[in-house]
Amino acid sequence: MMGDVAITVGAVYRGCRWLDGIMTLRVDLVGGDYTRELSTAIRNTKQFPQLHAVILSYRPNLIQKLQIAKLHKSLRLPIIVIPASSRSPVRVEGVSKFDLVVNRKHLNLLFTGASKEDAELLYKIGCARADTIPEAVRVARILLKELTKQSRGQYVA
Repeated sequence: MMGDVAITVGAVYRGCRWLDGIMTLRVDLVGGDYTRELSTAIRNTKQFPQLHAVILSYRPNLIQKLQIAKLHKSLRLPIIVIPASSRSPVRVEGVSKFDLVVNRKHLNLLFTGASKEDAELLYKIGCARADTIPEAVRVARILLKELTKQSRGQYVA
């Protein structure tokens, strides 16, 4: 976050192997509706009709600005949220929590819009063979780091 602006980067992948698109978004957190603006940005990508889920990575302070259940309702897609650090995710109203083991690493995830089994499958499909986070999230984090390397703050990828 630069001042009161959140920079969001999204990467659209087919499974874990094929990069189809990149999305960037800057949102004023003071006067803007982060959830609505993120939903609009995702809907406006040419890949939206092909999406099966949205997987987000977050910083704890920024997750309070994003209404995950509202994002799911707007997009009509499952939403899976992973912490940007190893800390357990915060509790979010209308969103379930589950523990998942990927390549022998325990993860605490949030999800809505899918069964636990479907959320696990969607998450694992996005992960390369030896990784614990989906390739789209890994690439989005790298891109975001480059975009914000001159400033410190919060981000969503």
